[in-house]
Amino acid sequence: MSWLKTIDFLEVSESEPELLMIGGKEIGLVRDGEKIYAMQNVCPHMRAQICFGDVEKKLIPQSGDGKRLTYDSTEKVIRCPWHHWEFSLETGKSPCAIPHRLNVFPAEVRDGVVWIDVPESLKTKGWSRQQALVSK
Repeated sequence: MSWLKTIDFLEVSESEPELLMIGGKEIGLVRDGEKIYAMQNVCPHMRAQICFGDVEKKLIPQSGDGKRLTYDSTEKVIRCPWHHWEFSLETGKSPCAIPHRLNVFPAEVRDGVVWIDVPESLKTKGWSRQQALVSK
């Protein structure tokens, strides 16, 4: 893995994802307040453009019987716009017991610029902005 300098943090809207083509893969940047998340823009379930899903707090059982739910304020998920499958923005794992996992990349802001930790093979092919085919 290798850190790749991309776009200015303030260019990433909180209401729309920013799409980049990095080494032939569409990578979506999703902003939540002062945090930035990077993921391959493909839902592992049915290959929808997951970056156009909603970002929410993760639902967790409030009681042992599992009948009451509450929101976990410490973790955010992205919900696929097609079938509403959810995946952690940080780990790519689903809060449900499913084997699918979203391909996420470590991302951080340094001096106002978004850096993404991608495989060296992707970094060497360069990056560009990608035009969104759909919108929220």
